[in-house]
Amino acid sequence: IEDKKYRTGLAAVMGIPVNAAITLYNGVVAAVAGSPWFGTLCAYYLILGIMRAYWIAQHLEETGLAPGRRFRIKKTPERKIRRRYGILFITMAFVLGGAVILLIHLEGGKSYPGYTIYVAAAYAFTKSILAVWNTVSAGRKKEQSWIIIRSIGLADAAVSILSLQTAMFSSFSSGDEAFRSLMNGITGAVVSLIILLIGVFYLAASRRKVES
Repeated sequence: IEDKKYRTGLAAVMGIPVNAAITLYNGVVAAVAGSPWFGTLCAYYLILGIMRAYWIAQHLEETGLAPGRRFRIKKTPERKIRRRYGILFITMAFVLGGAVILLIHLEGGKSYPGYTIYVAAAYAFTKSILAVWNTVSAGRKKEQSWIIIRSIGLADAAVSILSLQTAMFSSFSSGDEAFRSLMNGITGAVVSLIILLIGVFYLAASRRKVES
């Protein structure tokens, strides 16, 4: 309860199997139905899973999840880690850009039956608030190697807000498809831009000396 690094690592590890299951599901549906929307979701969750798994592999000892020499993994220099994450974030931004194009053309989006939309909304907003708080907290403490996992959470939360918006339009929209398409396009563009800027930040950070 008191070990913040252990909690962070444990949460990241617990998210991996869920992430893998969602990736597999979207990939299968995309292949069977020939759906570009599910294809973009599969690509997004695949990148997200790779980012989390790589961070865990680099921080096993620090989190206390796998102590001892037996599980030691050769640490990658901080600059290389940041460059790789910069590339991954930028790739994710372009994948989401493809998803936004599909949303503009009213292809894809999420929907929730009945009152589950309110549960999804509570989850998305709670996730977003915690992601922002954790990112700001890690930045104030200058925990450079831990800001990465917080950035991943921030990107994931931003995508959750986009997904929630598409679901809310699906549940409550009166049928104005042009307005729905416009709003999804604007929100999607903002989310993609945020993730792109995170990627650019890490690429820039990889060019200068940073504290680990």
